[in-house]
Amino acid sequence: MERYTYRPLDKTHKEIRVLDVLPGSGKQTVRCQMRHVFLTSDPVPKYETISYCWGDARLRWYIIVDGSPLNVPSSAAKALTRMRRKRSRRTLWIDAVCIKQSDLLEREWQVGLMKEIYSATVCCLVYLGDGKSLARPAAKSLKIVQSLVETSTSIDSAIRQERIKLPEGFNSDAVQTLYFEPWFTRLWILQEVALPCQTICHWGSLVYDFRQLVIIGDFWLNRVKLTQLRNHSEFLDRLLAINRISKMLQADESEPMRFAGVPLSTLHLATDLFRASDSHDYVYSVLGLCYADTLSRWSSLLEPRYTISPRDVFRDATRAAIEEAQSLQILVRGADSLCCSPDTILRASPSWVVSWDHSYNYDEDAVPLHFNFAAADDNHPIMYGRHSHDQDLLLLGGVDACQVVAVSRPVSRNSAQVWSNILEIIDFCLISARPMDGNHINIREEMDIGPALVGGRNVGRKRTSRDAFEEMLAVRQTIQHRATPLTSTLQQSPIDSDEIIGGAEAYLKDLIAMLHRRKVFVTTSGQVGIGPEDMEVNDKVVVLYGSRIPFILRPVGDEYRLVGPCYLQGIMDGEAVRQHVAEEKEDTMFVIR
Repeated sequence: MERYTYRPLDKTHKEIRVLDVLPGSGKQTVRCQMRHVFLTSDPVPKYETISYCWGDARLRWYIIVDGSPLNVPSSAAKALTRMRRKRSRRTLWIDAVCIKQSDLLEREWQVGLMKEIYSATVCCLVYLGDGKSLARPAAKSLKIVQSLVETSTSIDSAIRQERIKLPEGFNSDAVQTLYFEPWFTRLWILQEVALPCQTICHWGSLVYDFRQLVIIGDFWLNRVKLTQLRNHSEFLDRLLAINRISKMLQADESEPMRFAGVPLSTLHLATDLFRASDSHDYVYSVLGLCYADTLSRWSSLLEPRYTISPRDVFRDATRAAIEEAQSLQILVRGADSLCCSPDTILRASPSWVVSWDHSYNYDEDAVPLHFNFAAADDNHPIMYGRHSHDQDLLLLGGVDACQVVAVSRPVSRNSAQVWSNILEIIDFCLISARPMDGNHINIREEMDIGPALVGGRNVGRKRTSRDAFEEMLAVRQTIQHRATPLTSTLQQSPIDSDEIIGGAEAYLKDLIAMLHRRKVFVTTSGQVGIGPEDMEVNDKVVVLYGSRIPFILRPVGDEYRLVGPCYLQGIMDGEAVRQHVAEEKEDTMFVIR
């Protein structure tokens, strides 16, 4: 029998293929007819989309299309088998079959149509898997949780209530197995569930509205005592991922069943709990969630192109995010995934490029700096430019604030020397604040040390600068007088609250959080701050317009490398910019590679 041959698609009319799946049941081979439709038609012909997990693409199966066999991923064949009807045809769209996967050019422009494909669908059918023997007990247990949700008050007020224990007869293993299905970690699912009017999940015999699974997931996250479950830590991660989806589905409060759109910089932060098998898709799979205006205005940067490297895809997406937001927010909040980071796999990329495939690690990565500052002053919009021929260069305007003259060793809360490192840093700062003969490192204001070491965290709200300084001294005294040896990690030898002199528990927590994977530094102007762990002496502290946080830049010839965002006491509220304006100095245009 001759194998199925694809007919080409008409790009100008946004043509797609759909499958008219013939009736069948059980293990009968899937038989269908391929039909071409135009998304430009009014109305668009009705079809349903299938969302599923590709899995191992090397596992293949045959289906029959227009009387000819077509080799497809076995996961796609299983999904089609589950979704076909027993007695009537069903019109379906599924990517592995309806897109000619061997044609890279077709795949590129069809991926560019995903927003329209999923927005036009009658319903998105999610195939989670066969469920094996757990689908029925999972259905019963979900009904139990559903009744708890309905009898509870709103989620917001429920957060303040005590966490509940699961009732008798609840099969936690079945429900956890459902939420542990790999489909929930796919990055593609974000647009596949956000764009359609309705999304229905199929897991074995279980059929459930996806939004109900999201509501139940939120309830688990906010009300249920997760420690009573096996694998509760991994389950928490899965619930957090579902909570991200929940927030996206509520993006348009005026019309909750339709998805409005999300800024590109926000998408980067919202997707770190999801994964894609192709690095290109860390950008391309979320484009359907962008505002329509973003996709049209920055089409030259965002148009799917699988023929270019992931490095260039990430570069262009980072540039588009900056231009769309007219802000450097993505460089601040995505600092752990900047390509200047020592952990990134894309070290050959420009230092300002965000590695979109980086998944934030709560145990290993640095805690992001707080965003409630105004280092660039709100009266100074972003100064931004593109280089005429070198796309790896980013041109940003701002103020050259000062130079770094001293840095500490980096701190890791997982290190065996964490306590001695913290003590060493505090003593280094105190000595630098008390000038002595021959000491060229001078901290201008001793009171600045306390707030600087915690990155300004809770300073001005819960504590003054003097409070922070005195709490820092209390922490220092506590560490000095500990009976437990200082060569213990935080996990092995935590400090109990009743051990801390002066009641500085909150300060110690902030100190450990903010110093992790950072260095303390002192500048030529005598200011103290914290910055990236790979910063060095002679780096520059700059305030870039369009950012609420200063940055560390490294001079390299006539260019700069972006090292990362920093906190510098005394310039976080626009002081450096106002002084710059008062002295009538010219802005600096930094050429960053």
